[in-house]
Amino acid sequence: MSEGRKGPPGYGFWVRAERERTARGWTKVALIKRAGIARKTYDRLEVQQRAALPETINKIADALDIDRLEAAQLAGLDPSTVSVSVGETATPQETGSSRLEELLARITGERRKRLERMHAEERDRFERALAQARADYQRSISRIEEILEMEIGRDQKSSDPDDGREGEKRTDA
Repeated sequence: MSEGRKGPPGYGFWVRAERERTARGWTKVALIKRAGIARKTYDRLEVQQRAALPETINKIADALDIDRLEAAQLAGLDPSTVSVSVGETATPQETGSSRLEELLARITGERRKRLERMHAEERDRFERALAQARADYQRSISRIEEILEMEIGRDQKSSDPDDGREGEKRTDA
């Protein structure tokens, strides 16, 4: 298989992970143990038609010392869905996802498609709520910065010995 092959969403990342794994002389078993994922989960990156979960990509990237943003791009993921710091607190979408993937692998046909849609809808709902919370947080930080700047300005004005008339011309000459 050549690296130029266009494949499933996770294929580009799988190629990079395979290159890194073999360069280290690791077996797939060694990699999946270090990453804390199931073998099926790793193997699906090569062939699965849906994008891998961000937490799966993070785990593999961390095990192989691949930059998380680069890994997300190679996996065809929106980089904003990937935690960029190792050891960052897991989000609800990240908690227990390996187990979820294992359970989904046991179900076939229309039931699986329906459950995957439900999972995707729930993940999308969570991501929208998270994006809104981040935007709200940024607005709060901006407002606090404005208040601090006003307070600092007041403090400087009250401690100014010229009482704020520094730039005025003297007319008593």
